[in-house]
Amino acid sequence: MTRQSIQFNLYKVITLAILGTIFFSTYGFANWYAGTHTVVPEIMFDWEKYIPLLPWTIIPYWSIDLFYALSILICTSQRALYTHVKRLLTAQVICIIFFLVFPLQFSLQRPQIDGVFGLMFNTLMGFDRPFNQAPSLHIVLLIILWVFYAQRTRGILRWFVHVWSCLIGISVLTTWQHHFIDIPTGILVAALCIWMWPTHKPSPLAQFHFDQNKQRKKISTYYALGSIILCTLSLYFKPYGLWLLWPAFSLFMVSCIYAFLDVHAFQKHKNGRFSIETIILLGPYFIFAWLNSRVWTRKHPNASLICLDSLRTTQHFEIYLGRISTRHTLKKFNGLIDTCAELPVFVPRGCTYLFTPILDLTTPTLRQLEQGAKQLQYMTQILPQEHPKILISCALGYSRSACILAAWLIYYHHVRSVQEAIDLIQKSRPFVVIKDHQIQQLETLLNLRNHD
Repeated sequence: MTRQSIQFNLYKVITLAILGTIFFSTYGFANWYAGTHTVVPEIMFDWEKYIPLLPWTIIPYWSIDLFYALSILICTSQRALYTHVKRLLTAQVICIIFFLVFPLQFSLQRPQIDGVFGLMFNTLMGFDRPFNQAPSLHIVLLIILWVFYAQRTRGILRWFVHVWSCLIGISVLTTWQHHFIDIPTGILVAALCIWMWPTHKPSPLAQFHFDQNKQRKKISTYYALGSIILCTLSLYFKPYGLWLLWPAFSLFMVSCIYAFLDVHAFQKHKNGRFSIETIILLGPYFIFAWLNSRVWTRKHPNASLICLDSLRTTQHFEIYLGRISTRHTLKKFNGLIDTCAELPVFVPRGCTYLFTPILDLTTPTLRQLEQGAKQLQYMTQILPQEHPKILISCALGYSRSACILAAWLIYYHHVRSVQEAIDLIQKSRPFVVIKDHQIQQLETLLNLRNHD
């Protein structure tokens, strides 16, 4: 063992000791603080009284402590360790804030349990009290640890991780430690922690800034108002109305992306799909965005072939503009340029996929226009020579996709003016909408290109 590895192992032990100290001190303080309140509310559904108490599930419940400690000690690199520690600390901070600001308690009275299981329950009650409920820190840590171990195991060992993690998740109910509401809220917080500190890419928080764009501010405000309305309704119609907190949080996330973050905060992968944590955080918004795309395009569901006969080029290809498409529809195309940041796309085999994400209802930046133009040019050169078909898509196929096609026409001197590019596109797809601020951006691209 080298000196460097010894130092790293010592560093991991010290890190574990610090994390343990932070965990028990803050968790204990939140428990104590909730106990000082005269009345601590509860959130319990009627059906929860039928959940059985299974004393043996205290074993998987306790086992998360071992999983927690081992996760620190088996990290093989500083990068992996830092990412994992940031997730764990973020989880701790978020949950403790909720425990202090919105204290809740578990309301069922657990009967006396004898034997080994009873001893384990008594030990647990020695430092844990019936507070610190939603979001369940147990569930938050479980999801983070589950992802950690699943990424590092294969075969039977990975199946063991999945099965045992499920037992730990169930145990928060069958040990009568938590009410049901604590579980979905815990999953949501865990997804947020993983989203904030991704494994192989920069944190979306690295792009944090106060955007001065009036267009983005306006859209952010609308989503924030939607979030506030849903929060109000959830509290008015509780307990079942509390499910509205999920879409409320989803809209709040989108509002923050428009106001403070970058388009890459959606974390759409290069294969057109989203990670599980992003789906958990933004799932209701994704459903809304997809339904919205179908409603607005119900009269124009098919992609439009853009007539390029006037272009002076020896290349033979077909370019289409259309809405975000299904896998079945995409089988008709050899290539796809995707500009939709907020919806997934399932690309079939044989279809080359390139991605220029642009926020919905915003003006593409010069960099996005140039990137999209270059991707389209690259696509026209690499696809098979026999009748290649390229689809440029956005949510509706009315604006972002049209801007990219116009940028390509301009960037590669297929047209002399922006208006000529728009006329060419609208001749084949007359319901395309390119607004004044988008035209101004295309004019800037034209001027820059003419001066090259």
